[in-house]
Amino acid sequence: MLTRRGVLLAGATGFGLGAAPARAPRAAQGPPVPLGALFPLSGEAALLRDEAFRGVVLAVNALNAAGGLGGRPVALKRADARDPVIAAGAAKALIQKGKVSAIFGTAATPMALSASAAAALAGIPYFELTATGAAVTGRGLPGVFRSCPEAASFGTVSVAATETVLAPLWKRAPGSLRLAVLATNAGLGQAVAEAQAAAAKSRHLTLAQTLTYPAGTVDFLPLVRALEGARIEVVLHTGFANDIVLFFRAMTEGRWQPRMVIGCGPAYAMADTRAAVGSALDGTLAVDFPPYAIDQHAAPGVAAVESAYHTRYGAAPRSGLSLAAYVGAGFFFASMAKAGGTDHAKLHQAVLQSDIACATTANGWGAAFDEGGQNRRAGTVLAQWQNGRAVAVSPMALAVAEPAGALAALPPPQAGKAARAAP
Repeated sequence: MLTRRGVLLAGATGFGLGAAPARAPRAAQGPPVPLGALFPLSGEAALLRDEAFRGVVLAVNALNAAGGLGGRPVALKRADARDPVIAAGAAKALIQKGKVSAIFGTAATPMALSASAAAALAGIPYFELTATGAAVTGRGLPGVFRSCPEAASFGTVSVAATETVLAPLWKRAPGSLRLAVLATNAGLGQAVAEAQAAAAKSRHLTLAQTLTYPAGTVDFLPLVRALEGARIEVVLHTGFANDIVLFFRAMTEGRWQPRMVIGCGPAYAMADTRAAVGSALDGTLAVDFPPYAIDQHAAPGVAAVESAYHTRYGAAPRSGLSLAAYVGAGFFFASMAKAGGTDHAKLHQAVLQSDIACATTANGWGAAFDEGGQNRRAGTVLAQWQNGRAVAVSPMALAVAEPAGALAALPPPQAGKAARAAP
């Protein structure tokens, strides 16, 4: 039987939650333990959600190689969660037809809310790994837990970066910097924008402008002109991947850019976003879950997870979402091992008794859950696109590179477009 200690000791060959064992445990055997994996399979954010799902797959592979749960292998049953209604129905189907003992999901707050409610009603544990909306754990539903930080963390870290990173680099008083919040009016965008406004006020920083736009906006040039007119130096942007591409395209077309863009959310640190925007994204700061390019002393086992990703998927990880899902799943597998299974009451107590120190896991997170089911030892990291890769630049304990204080130069204007001089 795999004990909680066995899970925690999986180390470089398992979850990266401690030192590697002296010898590998016997591989899991016997009838599988069915667990649900509820992630969107289509839609604008499908790539992001699939990256999170890949982390769960890697965690299950590591668990099974280390002996499984009670000597039994875990078998994932994946279902679609492309909108809230479908997510709730899929959760019910996984429980009733798939006979799953618990559900992992969904990397999207609207879907997480409906799926976790369906799971709670059925008395099945629900583990959210990467959706950040406060309401996921704020409702106090029994058996609903989240391993990642809440959305507000993105806002507070992005604002703090202007004071602790950019102001020293530019040799400026923090209050003299002109900041702007640019955010989609949906979900994560508004939650982050509210946290940014509160953080700027508490730090006595100059939030000179707040701009919101509806989901599906295709013309960002008016927003760029408004930022230019307000003499904005730092843009704090929260948006979907397509928003980022259109925003940077509009800056190129308008021949204007701020001194720095700080992007919030998983789309800003996604390799596919860098491929779509190109080298113009270099220099951009991104607040996200810890990336793979992180100090291994504070994130033991990260190299092994990256290697496992390469082996399983034949490519480099697309973002730290898979790493966050991998580490989060490891927390909950450890609790299942301690509880001796997925019995609701026993597992609830085991999760609440989690006490895993920070800087001992593959992304630096620890685990300590409050009564609402929220992990209070998970946080966001400031990364920067340098030489085509998102690397941690703050906090110092996790950083692998020094932050740079400038964006990449605007690319040449497209043929037939009149160029404007930057102010």
